[in-house]
Amino acid sequence: MKMIFIFCLASISLIQSLLAVELSIYNSFTQIRQFHNGSGDLKYEFANGEYENLLDGSISWDGTPFVQQDVSNSTQSLKNVKVTLKRSTVCECETIEAKIIDPNSMLLQNLKTGSYFYTDKQSIEYTSTRPDQQGKTLTFQFQNKQFSGTLSYLVTGITWKPDYELFYTNNKG
Repeated sequence: MKMIFIFCLASISLIQSLLAVELSIYNSFTQIRQFHNGSGDLKYEFANGEYENLLDGSISWDGTPFVQQDVSNSTQSLKNVKVTLKRSTVCECETIEAKIIDPNSMLLQNLKTGSYFYTDKQSIEYTSTRPDQQGKTLTFQFQNKQFSGTLSYLVTGITWKPDYELFYTNNKG
């Protein structure tokens, strides 16, 4: 008989109501369910360690119908982002407005001249988008602008084992 344990504490219930997260912990995996609603595309970020613990094929969406589901490297979220950087000169007084063409190689396009150039990540000032840590981005594109539903997936690495102690006293009283 398989033993199934569902982790349910008052603190998790409170977190669940605040963050809409539900954990179901089983012997060899954990199911994570999160409620999402909003407009546009749903983008969910996984750090590399989190994504490595995902069970293949376990990502599912229950809610508003979607047109496309995609998983990409987080650095790809920087593609076409407009940035500012300082030219490496003696006075460092010239700034360049540019657009990231290839986030992996840091190929940029100068918005003023249209020319392409490479730079290092430390020279860039992100003005509209925060750069992500290395990881994966899960993106759902929906038929409608508004979406509502539950994202669920299975992970390994979260475990729980019961540890009970039984005290028996013979009180005749």
